[in-house]
Amino acid sequence: MHKNHFVRYGTAAEQKYMREYQHTYDGIAINGTILAHIPKAISAFMHKDVNKKFFVDPMTHSFQHELDKITSAKGEIKSSIKKLIEAYGEPINIISNKNRPIKNTDFTTKNKKSFVQNVLLFQDQHIMRNIDEEYREYIEYNPTLRREPSFLIAPYFYLKQSSIDSWLDLNTELLEIALTLKKKFNNKDVYAQVVIDKRLLLNASKIDDLINKYSIADGLLYWIDGLDETDSSKDELKSIRNLINKYKKKNPTKRIISLYGGYFSELLLNDGLYGIVHGLEYGETRDVVPVGGGIPLSKYYLPELRKRIPAARMLSLLKSLKIDTIEKFHDEICNCKVCKKVVNSKVVDFNDFIRSKPEPKTIRYSSGRVRQIYYPERESKELCLFHYLEIKNAEIKRIKKEKKETLIKDLNNSYKKYIKFFSEDEINYLNLWAEVVECE
Repeated sequence: MHKNHFVRYGTAAEQKYMREYQHTYDGIAINGTILAHIPKAISAFMHKDVNKKFFVDPMTHSFQHELDKITSAKGEIKSSIKKLIEAYGEPINIISNKNRPIKNTDFTTKNKKSFVQNVLLFQDQHIMRNIDEEYREYIEYNPTLRREPSFLIAPYFYLKQSSIDSWLDLNTELLEIALTLKKKFNNKDVYAQVVIDKRLLLNASKIDDLINKYSIADGLLYWIDGLDETDSSKDELKSIRNLINKYKKKNPTKRIISLYGGYFSELLLNDGLYGIVHGLEYGETRDVVPVGGGIPLSKYYLPELRKRIPAARMLSLLKSLKIDTIEKFHDEICNCKVCKKVVNSKVVDFNDFIRSKPEPKTIRYSSGRVRQIYYPERESKELCLFHYLEIKNAEIKRIKKEKKETLIKDLNNSYKKYIKFFSEDEINYLNLWAEVVECE
């Protein structure tokens, strides 16, 4: 049984999907911002609806960015950020008091320890504190029902190439303090979290420095800002693998987890990576700012390409591949239980996966850009999501079972099959993944 496939809790509306398809994943990652925003809903969900291990990302990097990244269109600090500020206290409350982002120099000998303790306390107890009174009685009677995170995460801040040294020193000091507080939290493991500009990936000496300093923690989580595995260079992909290999060489018994990743990261589960986290259907890559979620547009995850494909492109592809019977669809595209249920008539009808609302919604960005988006019908979005979760579960199980040579051959065969219908730039990531994973 694999025990390292985490799904990220996105919105309260996603609870029904996570509950119904909990057989497809092992654990849950919860962002501190969403936990601060709807704590009672999350507490009820974690206590009553799912029996999964979890951890809370404290999202402390949120406070160091320009204020327009954490404010509404009216210029007000987002409600979830406000609540985190209240929970974490000094010096984070400078954002509200002085209307500016936090600086590393705002941390003093006096406030560092209380800040670290507040961040750990929020992760450890906020879910339990917000359980409804009726269920609390059950927990008092049977303490095994109490839900606590598997580990805690020390406060951390984003590391840019231009300012890494000053923030890295602060991150290391906050981590050291967190480790001294373990006894207050039943000696739970305290992990470090590294969130970096992807340009730092290619700076081997900085990565070595990061690994050395973060090796004092009980484990490590990493997030590469905006890195899309299907649009990364060979050097970037090699650097991710090297990061994992170097960390495991120095810390053979400790766990390292990728906070955002797709199939390439899944392949690294056989190469030292302990766990991988993704959202429901669309969370395989994420920019550090703006703080918050993206727009969850429905696309069909094409198993052989290990990638989500827009609806119109899928229709065209099915035509080009001459997929005109359900047998062909299940043989060449997908035979998961969702696809067997949807594509089940004599004539292949893919439309249930891709129906959109008739009127587009206008999205206005703070930059002034305007975009019109056709949102998928709820049923279509759900089908794509369920299919995605089934395939992710199957992918990870297969990766843990098959030999590396077989997985590499699969990637090469997929490239050869689909290069007839895509440009080289669109699917060359399959070759790059194979090359990087094959390297000893």
